[in-house]
Formats: sequence, C-alpha cells, structure tokens
Amino acid sequence: MNKTGNSNKGQCISNLLRLTRGEVHLDQLRGIRADLIDMPATTMEPYMRANVFWLVEHYEPRIESMDFSISVNSSGDLTATANT
Repeated sequence: MNKTGNSNKGQCISNLLRLTRGEVHLDQLRGIRADLIDMPATTMEPYMRANVFWLVEHYEPRIESMDFSISVNSSGDLTATANT
C-alpha cells in the first residue's frame, strides 16, 4: 500500500492483485490463488482471468466493467494490463 492515493480504483485493484490468497488473516479468500503461480502460462491464463474478475467483483464494487489482457514475456513474467 502507498502512503497516499489508496482510494484510487486503480491502486485498489493493484493492491488486490499483489496479495496471495491466505495472506490476509481474517479474509482468507482475498488475493490471487497461489496454485496458479506454478502452472504453465497457457494453462494458467483462463484461471487467472477468472480469478481477477472474481476478486474485482467482490472486493472493488466501484469498478462497473473491466477489460484487461494478460501476457507472459520470454522470462515467464506475467503482466495484466487494463484496456481503456
């Protein structure tokens, strides 16, 4: 979390996507599923997409519609980019 600007919708989503499920003690469902991290990129993408939609739907109700793309670079780093 940042010192300021945490009420910004984009920052809230960024904070959500940086969490791993189980990391928030009293809210064990908040965050990305940890089992997705070890999946191959082609297998993981639909599960990650569904997980991101679920997180935003449940934890950031100010977002009415969301369009994003997921890409994996040559070193295996995952990037989710909002399409505006």
